[in-house]
Amino acid sequence: MQRIACMGRSTILVACLVLGAAWGDALNASEPAGVAATQPEQGQKAHQPKLPREPAANHQYLADLRLLHSELDRFQDHRDWRNFLLQMMGAQYSYIGRYQKAVEAYDACFPTGEATGEARPAASFAEYEACDAVESVLELADRHQVLMINEAHHVPLHRAFTLQLLESLYKKGFRYFAAETLTAKDSALQTRGYPTMKSGGYLREPVYADLVRTALRLGYNVVPYEHERGMPEPVIDEYPFADEGLLNAQNAREAGQAKNLYERILRKDPQAKILVHAGYGHISKKADTWELGGKKGEVRFMAVVFKELTGIDPLTIDQTAMTERSAPEKDGKDYRSAIEQGVANDKAVLLRHKTTGRWFNLSDEVYDLMVVHPRSRYENGRPTWLAMGGRRKPYLVKTEARPPKGSSYLAQAFYAQEAIADAVPVDQMEYTADEPLPTLWLPRGEFLVRIIDEAGATKGQYSVSE
Repeated sequence: MQRIACMGRSTILVACLVLGAAWGDALNASEPAGVAATQPEQGQKAHQPKLPREPAANHQYLADLRLLHSELDRFQDHRDWRNFLLQMMGAQYSYIGRYQKAVEAYDACFPTGEATGEARPAASFAEYEACDAVESVLELADRHQVLMINEAHHVPLHRAFTLQLLESLYKKGFRYFAAETLTAKDSALQTRGYPTMKSGGYLREPVYADLVRTALRLGYNVVPYEHERGMPEPVIDEYPFADEGLLNAQNAREAGQAKNLYERILRKDPQAKILVHAGYGHISKKADTWELGGKKGEVRFMAVVFKELTGIDPLTIDQTAMTERSAPEKDGKDYRSAIEQGVANDKAVLLRHKTTGRWFNLSDEVYDLMVVHPRSRYENGRPTWLAMGGRRKPYLVKTEARPPKGSSYLAQAFYAQEAIADAVPVDQMEYTADEPLPTLWLPRGEFLVRIIDEAGATKGQYSVSE
């Protein structure tokens, strides 16, 4: 395992798992835990960056982003903290609708042109037929009790794909939706029927919140399964993650997640059909060797432990390998080749070999399936995949509120029946003085549209029906 410096594909996995543990746990925790919670108090060392605390309300998005920008400027010369802050910034940009900036921030961790995966001869994709990914996953679900699908935490596209599976899976008997980001501390989530800013770290992102909201509306039992005992306090005098105890802590986290899925679902309902939405390599079906502090150790991921604990072999679906990065030259070589050959032009696909019937996969031992997502197309600065299979339509914000030069406003849409002080927006988009009024993508319903400035002050609001 490398440090958090993000230098290769194996490092990407390590960095993202660590970030999920450190930042996600810190956001979910009532008390700060780990590196991500090193919000400096009186007497804190100058070489530790200030990071956003858990928001108390939904007007802090722009302030949190501004803080990360300030700290990134301060830590530009510290490689590890710089990359840590860039990855946090990638997630924060995704929260405010800046999806292109989200992937740009994340990719800034990597050398220009570095691609994930090995080159595959271009002609090889001629041997595969492109199958609609949603339809194919739903067909395969008939043969499995548990589906595990992953995401990159800065790419809401992956959450939008999972959302499109929910209704049909429910009709097939799936009754449990488990999400890594949820905290068990929000015990009222199921009865309340929608997430709040304190329901889980990444649930501040509107598509993720709507994924959970939709599962609740359909009748799923929504289950938190994160191992919330936190990561150990790292040694941060030189590097954010230079603590050899991290390997043991990561294994404890993986095992804790698997145990929670068993204890909170299968122990009570052994025949339960479950959809699990996780981050990155937690759904890997093969253990890996990490190196930290000069010592090597095996990491047994959640899916590995889950299979051993329950005897259930989950269908694992990767979305992170065959997905776009910030520019074509930064794409993985296999992904770039597939897109250039037109295998995924306008919808997500799975690739099935025309002769053997096997599904295309960069590593059969790690995942069962790999979704190939097309490159995003943008309208008025928003990706059209926000339509989510026809579930949403674009709505142009109507306001005279324009930010001053050098600052920005945030247009937010909330369900009218949700508590405005606590709820996560259905959609939101930042805009500057030089940009046109933004488009919000909304489902049917009654909404309150609110415009706020960088300090969280309301500059205008109105009701709208879609």
